[in-house]
Amino acid sequence: MRSIALFLLAFLPVFAEYLPDDWTRVKRLAPGTNVTVIQSDMKSLRGPVRGTSDNEIVVSSAGADVTVPKDRVVRISSHRAIHRVRNTVLFGVAGGVVGAGIARFGAACGETNDGCRNAALAAIGGAAGGATLGALLPDTTEVYRIPKK
Repeated sequence: MRSIALFLLAFLPVFAEYLPDDWTRVKRLAPGTNVTVIQSDMKSLRGPVRGTSDNEIVVSSAGADVTVPKDRVVRISSHRAIHRVRNTVLFGVAGGVVGAGIARFGAACGETNDGCRNAALAAIGGAAGGATLGALLPDTTEVYRIPKK
């Protein structure tokens, strides 16, 4: 138990870099990155980042640059390009291969026709499951969240 605690303490600085309540992640956002900024009055802005500093973020929203002070920001999420079709195809193929492989090892295809049919059904089921997973993958990443008090 003691060794687990020491292990976790040793890697705490590594994990701390990825905590969403750190404004340095906001300052690293490249200009043009699409973000959603939720303000303390629960109004949201969505658009590309124009600039950041230690105390504010500037977002282009509705044709104008809007400056939001850090103390009014509740959450910032960045948006990646959506690759739903690509993810659906990749995960569908991977799921189909995994499903067929599992069925193949479960029942040899050469011994009976049932084994081949089961492998085909498992491949179809795996492809459907993988395609669903690929289509549902999120396209946002939380960059900042106001620190808990």
